[in-house]
Amino acid sequence: MRFIPTSLAVGAERPPLVAWVYGGLGLIPFLGGAGAAVMLPGVPRLAAQLELIAYGALILSFLGGGRWGLEIGRQPVRATVISASMLPTIVAFLLIIAMGVPSPWRLVGLSVAFLAQWAWDVRSADTPAWYPPLRHLLTAGAVGCMLVGAAASL
Repeated sequence: MRFIPTSLAVGAERPPLVAWVYGGLGLIPFLGGAGAAVMLPGVPRLAAQLELIAYGALILSFLGGGRWGLEIGRQPVRATVISASMLPTIVAFLLIIAMGVPSPWRLVGLSVAFLAQWAWDVRSADTPAWYPPLRHLLTAGAVGCMLVGAAASL
């Protein structure tokens, strides 16, 4: 399948096809939420932003869980990594319940958290060599959509 990028970094291993497929499918709710936030007025726009917040929080928590899963396979398990892998879930939860904070700013907060998780993941020696190219594309798609959704109200 030539339309799937083989790599975004010179010399990197190719991500498995299943990772590209499910990663790409995982961008659909981001794309739909961003599109709805731009095209819909008023209350429907707010609903689209809330969808982006909820889905972004779920995916951020998923990414932290992935780091947890990598770490529990190590011997000995590093408490600092286990602790840090909980931060995405805590941040996501706080941004969901931050009802006094306008939705655009919660989306910006999620975007910053995604970028922090991306920086950790692509610089880590613990992830497979094919993981950074996949994360570059998926993080750019997710963050871009959340920022478009945020900008729709500004």
